[in-house]
Amino acid sequence: MRSANPSRSETIGSFGPHDTKSTRSRFIVDLRETEYVDSSGLGMLLILKDYAAGGSVEIRNVGPAVMRILSMAHFDRLFTLARIP
Repeated sequence: MRSANPSRSETIGSFGPHDTKSTRSRFIVDLRETEYVDSSGLGMLLILKDYAAGGSVEIRNVGPAVMRILSMAHFDRLFTLARIP
C-alpha cells in the first residue's frame, strides 16, 4: 500500500527566501499513485493551502479511497479536487 505526504509539485510565480506566504503561486498535487492519506498528509495540504494564500492549490488524480478521506475531512470544500480520469 502506498501513502504519501503531498508536496509542492509545480510552482508558478516567484518569492524570496524570507517570504512566509506566496502571493502568485499555483500548486498542483498529483495523487495518482496514492492509495491512502493519513492525518500528517492532510495537515501538509492545509499548510500548503495557507502558504498559497492568494494563489491556488489543485489536487489531481485522486483515487476513490483517497477521495473518501478528503471528502470526510471536507477538503472538497477547501481545494479543487479532480478524480482519476
